[in-house]
Amino acid sequence: MSKLLSLALSAGISLSLCQANVLAKDGHGSLIVKISKLKNDKGNVRVAVYKTQDSYDAEKGSGESQKACAKAVAEIKSNEAQCTIDDLTYGDYALKFFHDEDKSGKFYKNFLGIPKVDYGFSNNAKGHFGPASFEQAKFKLDKPSMELNLEAQ
Repeated sequence: MSKLLSLALSAGISLSLCQANVLAKDGHGSLIVKISKLKNDKGNVRVAVYKTQDSYDAEKGSGESQKACAKAVAEIKSNEAQCTIDDLTYGDYALKFFHDEDKSGKFYKNFLGIPKVDYGFSNNAKGHFGPASFEQAKFKLDKPSMELNLEAQ
């Protein structure tokens, strides 16, 4: 009986290792985005992921995220939001998010261009007189699952 159990455990471990190798070779991963320090639980958080600097720079605070390679909308609970973006090809990315309190999809700014809503970038990068640059926000996805812990600005 112990030989049978040993064989079963060995087969199970081998299968798990094979599955892990298949995932690693697949070249795609999931991004788990956790956002904290939101000022309230109203509305939701809109997340946009960009693969290139050109697509990232094309949308300076518009909230539209039409150039994003992936998007998600996250529910807010206890001033925190979380979402998962699946099936991203391994590589470099940069992420932007904003708190969409009225669920309009609009990124509100005052007459000087200063954001009126919570927002942020991957790496918790901060911009000066505008959004953080792609280089500041860039991160590398190179494993089956990656977690980003971000704070609203």
